[in-house]
Amino acid sequence: PSVSKKRMMLLKIVANKYLYRKYIPIPFPDNDFDISFHPEGGQLLQGTFCRTAFKAMKSNGQSVKIVGTVYDNEGAEICEIASDHLGTGSFTLLAERGKSYYAECENDKGRKKRFELPRASEVGYSLHADLTKDRFFVSVLQPSGQIRSDELYLLAHVRGEVYHVIRWNFSKEAVSFQTTAFPSGVLHLLLFDAELHPISERLVFVNNNDQAGVDYRPDKKNYAARSLVKNQIFLTDNDDEPLVGSFSVSVTDDKEVITDTTSNIRTDLLLTSDLRGHISDPAYYFRDDAVSRGTADLLMLTQGWRRYDISAMARGHLSHPSMPLEAGSELSGTVKSMLVNKPVEDVEVTIMSWKGDYVNNTRTDKEGRYYFQDCESPDSTMFIVHAIPKKGMKRLGVFPDEEAYPRRTLMPVPVEEVNKDIFVKYVDKAEQKYTYENGIRVVHMQEVTINADRKKTGLRLPFYYTADHSITEGKLERSPDMNIYHLLSAFPGVTVGGIDGKQIKIRGGSEPLLLVDNVPMDLDILYVIDTKDVAQIDILNSASNMAMFGSRGANGVIVIFTKTGKGYPDHKIFHIKEIMPLGYQLPLEFYVPKYDTPEKKENPMPDLRTTIYWQPDVKTDSLGTASFDFYTADTETSYSVIIEGVADDGKIIRKEGKLYRRDERFVK
Repeated sequence: PSVSKKRMMLLKIVANKYLYRKYIPIPFPDNDFDISFHPEGGQLLQGTFCRTAFKAMKSNGQSVKIVGTVYDNEGAEICEIASDHLGTGSFTLLAERGKSYYAECENDKGRKKRFELPRASEVGYSLHADLTKDRFFVSVLQPSGQIRSDELYLLAHVRGEVYHVIRWNFSKEAVSFQTTAFPSGVLHLLLFDAELHPISERLVFVNNNDQAGVDYRPDKKNYAARSLVKNQIFLTDNDDEPLVGSFSVSVTDDKEVITDTTSNIRTDLLLTSDLRGHISDPAYYFRDDAVSRGTADLLMLTQGWRRYDISAMARGHLSHPSMPLEAGSELSGTVKSMLVNKPVEDVEVTIMSWKGDYVNNTRTDKEGRYYFQDCESPDSTMFIVHAIPKKGMKRLGVFPDEEAYPRRTLMPVPVEEVNKDIFVKYVDKAEQKYTYENGIRVVHMQEVTINADRKKTGLRLPFYYTADHSITEGKLERSPDMNIYHLLSAFPGVTVGGIDGKQIKIRGGSEPLLLVDNVPMDLDILYVIDTKDVAQIDILNSASNMAMFGSRGANGVIVIFTKTGKGYPDHKIFHIKEIMPLGYQLPLEFYVPKYDTPEKKENPMPDLRTTIYWQPDVKTDSLGTASFDFYTADTETSYSVIIEGVADDGKIIRKEGKLYRRDERFVK
């Protein structure tokens, strides 16, 4: 269907018993289009000249050229409109009381459509801005006939940092600002009422030459094959003083890799991060000319447009963030009584992870809530959360908070054409590189079944290297008739007694910590453990081993490994939960060959790298200087050097350079 968003076909082909799959996007109808209208400041006001911007798009998210005419509800022609840059444009409308307006538009395919314009409001305020090269003027519009001078405040901020706050003076038509008074980026102009409720917002794009100065100096411009390239970077501020910062460096082969000239760190941090939807060629708006300044303002009026529901705020219907502000990684949850389903206060909760080497404990608050801060760990790290019941407590349950993420609505991103010639060269070089490194033939062997038993090795947790006492699987097999309590009582320092003969202590302390296949469990589970299922038992009672488990290991630790390694999932334990939150990815070092000996330089294996060098974190010294080295590959080509980062004072570091890998006859 033409309205479907999932326009993708999966094609499956079986050839020579191998399955091939290809996803094929289904194109949208090429002649359909839509137009959105955005009154400046949020709303049209009756009887006042209001600027209205519009954006015309095709169904696939690409911009489209349109022309059209605006009419009132009586069919009288008001004005003609036409798109300017990437389907955007604007016009000025004087909305009369009691009238509605619509636009009849035609795209470049000859299709005509009608669009209703937003209705004009009888009350309210809207911000209006007039821009010149060096300054802009801000005024507050209101409907004709509305003579009000409410207590209003104008606030100007860039990326959350406030630069101006003034009480609006209705005796003045406009307030003037120098663009150099603000840093580069999207300037938010907000109009508030006396209770600091936002009424209107207008975005203005500021493009000053105020970022870090970057001087890139390679030791040469032309290089022979497998030559050392020495590079130096010098960072300075606007006063040519040294600037400290860190940045990434990438060096790519221009024959196979096309660098992105439309988007970079500057466009992301200063422009697109403040706007909605996909922005085509954001680098275009950083050109310092009148045309790009005008189109940048159209971008602010369309994809930077906001409207506030003034009537809802007047009734006290305010919206609040659904998620609290996070200062760092946190794991949290609730401990409840399973009998009465109520939170339980002052219960000790422990958390541990084997892969992340993390152990901690806390206590629940009045609402039964627990919080563990700074639980940063690699992705796919399993954490075990254990609520420890006090005496007399029965049936506790741990309920970890589920990870929640804000909903994000993505606008359709236009499909970009791939340069087939460049892509074919890239694939050919990748195939050659694979053949040189892995051989020309790949043999698919038939499945082989191994019947031999796996070699038995000692088991242990990552928290200790050697157990203080241990019984391995071989010894367990020689004692088939002993139950788990008999086996534990045979360990030095372990006593099994009590009225029921099943109370366990290590060196006379309180109850020890029990781990079954890495999971903390109550000692009650020992009732259901069959020694025939056990592969190994470890006892940890030395200070060094017990210390790794925190307060829970203060009375010793019993570690049981089962033969399956899956514990006892059928044994319902509500006060112990396993969670695997989203973690960080471990960094990998980028491989860079070194041709620092004659043997390496004369190696017949061709160097077909397409990415010559990549370093994500190059730091300058106190003088703003940094250096890095790499070796060229074999292909004669040019290299693109892209340097991007942020200085310590927040200024953006951005520089592009060129190097050349030429035949030795042309290298000096």
